[in-house]
Amino acid sequence: MWAEPVGVGRALLRNIPFFVVGVAYDDLVSLKRGDGADNGPLRVDRVVQHRGHSTYRVVLQSAADPAVFDIWWKRLEDLGCWYERANSVLVAIDMPQSVDVRKAYDILQQGEADGAWDFEEGFYSGKR
Repeated sequence: MWAEPVGVGRALLRNIPFFVVGVAYDDLVSLKRGDGADNGPLRVDRVVQHRGHSTYRVVLQSAADPAVFDIWWKRLEDLGCWYERANSVLVAIDMPQSVDVRKAYDILQQGEADGAWDFEEGFYSGKR
């Protein structure tokens, strides 16, 4: 994951988590060295502060036809969501605090019912 240092041992997450649950874009996290060595890789130790973003992930069922995703995505984008792609089928979606999560969740459910994707919640901030 990408992070922006904001002091000793702390950082803001700067991308949408693809594989981690319980965190979201812009969360403030505490860092520690993963292997105990002074020069080992940095790892997230804990979330210090959730900052209002929610994370959802979709696995596209129509990877060969990007138009299907584009049609559904436009509805989420209009609410204020943005996304990052891990590959041709895995998409991580960020819902900033300003997004009406109920409306966005309904769109995710409708897209799943229509066969466009399967989705899961990575983290719901509960701030609405």
